[in-house]
Amino acid sequence: MKESNIKNQNYISRAFENGKLSHAYIIEGTALSGADDFAEKIAAALLCEKTKPGKPLFESPSESCLPQNRVPIPDEFSSRDNSEKAGAISCGSRNLEPPSQGAPCGRCPSCIKAASRNHPDIIYVIHEKPNLISVREIREQLVADIFIKPYYGPYKIYIIKDAELMNAAAQNALLKTLEEPPSYALILLLTNNADALLETIRSRSIKIPMERVSNEKLVASLLEGDGLSVYEIIKKLAGGPSVNSGNRNLKLHPGMDAAEINRAAKDLEEFDKDLVIKIFDFWLRDALVFLSTKNKNRLFFSQDKDIIEDVALAAGYAGLNRCLLAVREAEDELKMSVKAEAAYENLLLKIRREIKG
Repeated sequence: MKESNIKNQNYISRAFENGKLSHAYIIEGTALSGADDFAEKIAAALLCEKTKPGKPLFESPSESCLPQNRVPIPDEFSSRDNSEKAGAISCGSRNLEPPSQGAPCGRCPSCIKAASRNHPDIIYVIHEKPNLISVREIREQLVADIFIKPYYGPYKIYIIKDAELMNAAAQNALLKTLEEPPSYALILLLTNNADALLETIRSRSIKIPMERVSNEKLVASLLEGDGLSVYEIIKKLAGGPSVNSGNRNLKLHPGMDAAEINRAAKDLEEFDKDLVIKIFDFWLRDALVFLSTKNKNRLFFSQDKDIIEDVALAAGYAGLNRCLLAVREAEDELKMSVKAEAAYENLLLKIRREIKG
């Protein structure tokens, strides 16, 4: 962790210890500055059952029970020769590391719920359009909900990623809540450009700047598997996984026509939803590795190496970023009980569009 980011963690810890935690923080930083992880660690720590008022919020600056994790290799991949390397790679799913001795502990029911993004008192504001957070979304997901008391813990925490995407009406709706928030509420605004927020919002929030990580370190971290999210790496630097189903091998590739995509979506519906998302993350990780190294020997899905090469070169970092955004959107849709077939078909269509240009 960067020294400046350790200072940010210590700042939040002292504010909590002294009873001076703000109701709103603007966490400003690029995708790989660790802003997302920092926000989720704050939320988990505040709701951890080991957290005590009047005590430091974090025991040490390096501990976290959230996204700094290793993704276990799915059983389907356990026999692969390069499984150890692949198993050290992080993707979008949330799995707990060995628990620490402080908060967040990673072991209590609250931490487990936070790590799986199923905590009722941690609300992620989501948006339908990729480049806009609308006033309706802010009103429905935050304004109309914030005065309902916490279900489980002492705080109710709202995380708004890409907060700069809020239009003026959405920001004004949020501003009214910031003027008189309930005592238990905490709003974390994550953005790469705090100046895009209204001055009145900035004046009612505390800004926490996160230091960026170099591109060279990001690529090295991905290849060495030190816990960085593949989605965040691609996003900062800027489909076709194979799935075994019984005796048939389902090939997914960006050049599929509409009928093939429809059949593939139906076949994917048979699999565990988390596994499908992991497969897409692993496969797009391979595309990034090839794009960064031009080395096909480092690919997990080696049987797809030619397709991966074509996709990586056609998409580039920006295209892979949009593909991963589509995966994240599909993941959110599945959590909201959207029919799996529809979510997968929509995802595959988006990926094909990115690759074809």
